Amino acid sequence: MAWYENATIFYDWIRYAEDLDEAYARHLVRKTLDCHCDTLAFCVQVGGYALWDSKVSPSYERLGGMDLIGELALLCRKEELRLVPWWLATVTGGVRRWVEENPDWQLVGPPVEGREQARHNYVCYNSPYRDILYEEVREVLAGYEVDGIYFDQLPGSCYCPACRGKFREAYGEEVPIVEDEFFVYNTAAGLPPRLREFRDACVREFMVGIRRIVDETRPGVCYAQNWVRNQQAYLARGQADVLLPEFYQKEDLVPLGLKHRLTKAYFGGGPIWGNVRHSAQHDARHNPIRGTKMLLVDCVANLASPLMLDLCAMDFDPTGAEALAETFDHIRTMQRQGAGATEVRYAALLHSRRSHELFRERFDAAFEGLYRLLFENHVPFDIVTEDAVRDGCLSDFKALVLPDAMCLADETGTAIREAVGGGLGLVGTFGTGMFDHEGRERPQPLLADLFGVEVDAIAPYDTGRRGRSILCFDCGSTTVPSTTTAAHDPGTP
Repeated sequence: MAWYENATIFYDWIRYAEDLDEAYARHLVRKTLDCHCDTLAFCVQVGGYALWDSKVSPSYERLGGMDLIGELALLCRKEELRLVPWWLATVTGGVRRWVEENPDWQLVGPPVEGREQARHNYVCYNSPYRDILYEEVREVLAGYEVDGIYFDQLPGSCYCPACRGKFREAYGEEVPIVEDEFFVYNTAAGLPPRLREFRDACVREFMVGIRRIVDETRPGVCYAQNWVRNQQAYLARGQADVLLPEFYQKEDLVPLGLKHRLTKAYFGGGPIWGNVRHSAQHDARHNPIRGTKMLLVDCVANLASPLMLDLCAMDFDPTGAEALAETFDHIRTMQRQGAGATEVRYAALLHSRRSHELFRERFDAAFEGLYRLLFENHVPFDIVTEDAVRDGCLSDFKALVLPDAMCLADETGTAIREAVGGGLGLVGTFGTGMFDHEGRERPQPLLADLFGVEVDAIAPYDTGRRGRSILCFDCGSTTVPSTTTAAHDPGTP
C-alpha cells in the first residue's frame, strides 16, 4: 500500500506580514508533530512569490533569503515526516502578482449584456500562467526531496480570452455562453454538450501535464489534485494519485460521506483525502475541537485519509492540540485495522452519470434518498458506476439498486441482465431505463421485462410542481420476478 493511501496530513499556510526565519520552519514541523500527523502539506508560493530558491519566480522578500521549502524538506526528513508542497490558484493568496501584471489571466464568468463580467478569485489554468506553473513544479521536484505535490483548485475553463480562443481553435466556433453560471466548472451538469466536453478536456489536459512532469522529474512522487470530484473524478484516473475533492459539512454528515464515496467510485477506488477545516477561516480562530475530531474520524469512516487545515490558527491558539493528537492516534489504529480487513459487500447502489447530467434534479434526489435509506438501515453497500457495472463488478454483490437511473446505456443493461441471470437481486425506482445513454426516450424501459411490467404512457400530473410526470404501468397477469424482492431478504441469493 502506498503511503498516501493511509496518511494523516497537517495542512498549513504561511503567516503574512512578518519576517520569517529558520525558527519558523522548525515551528511548522513542531505543530505537525504535536498533532501526531505523519505528513506536512505546506504552500510553496504567496502572492506570486516563491518560498524556495527559484529561478522561475521572484522570492518572497519576508524570508530574508531563507529557502523555506528547502528548510522544511531537511527538517521533515530528520523527523521522519513526509512533505507535500502545494500550489494555490487564488488571486488573493497564491498568484496576486501574476494577475495584477496580466489581468487577462484571471478566471472570469460569462459576458452578459447589461451586467459586469464577474471576475472570480482564481487564475485560469488555460492562460499563459500554466507554463509558469509547470516550470515551478519542475524546479521544486528537481531541487528538493519531497514526497508529493498538491494543487488547490482546478476550474477547467472560463470565458477569458485564452479559453475563448482555445475553444474557437478546437471547434471552429465561439464558446457558448451560459448566462446563469454562478461559478464556472462547479459542475458540468446542464452545460451545452460541447462546452461540457471542452471543460472536461481542459481539466484532463492540465493533469496530463502534471503527470508528465512528475514522471520525468521525480518518479514515484505522489500527485494530489483538488476540485476533480463527484462524477467528474473519472477524469483523474491514470493521472492523479490522490484526489482531495474539498467538501465541507453543510447539513448533516450523510451528504458529506456520500460525496467522498461517490468521488472514490468514479476515481476507480483510488485514494481520497478528506479535508477538515480546523481554522474558522483564514484567521486566528479555530473551530470547536469536538467538531474537528468528529469530522476527522468521519473521513476515515468514508474511506478517506484525513487532512486537517490549520491555516495558522494554532499559531495563535493551540488549545486542543493534545485532544487532536489523541484523535490522530485513534485514526492510525483505525487505518491499520482497516488495511487488513475484507469489505462486506451486499448491495450496489448505481450512480448514472448521464442521468445526473440530463435529469439532474430528479436523479440526484433519488440517489441521495436511496443512499440514506441504505445507510440509515445499516445495509452494507457500495456506490458503483456504469463503467464498473460493464466491467463486471456486480459479481461481488448480492443486490443492485437503481435509483431513478433515467439514462442507461444498452451495454449497462446487458451487464445487469447477465448478473440477474446469475442470481443478483434487483431494485429499480420510477423512470429507471426510460432513456438511452444519449437521452433518447425508449419505447419501454430498458429493464422492464426483468420487473415484469410495461409502460402504457408517461402522463404529466400537477403541472404546478415543475411539470413532473408519472409512469402508467400495466403489469397484467405477469408474475413479477423474484429478482425485485431479493434485496429485501438477506437469505435470498
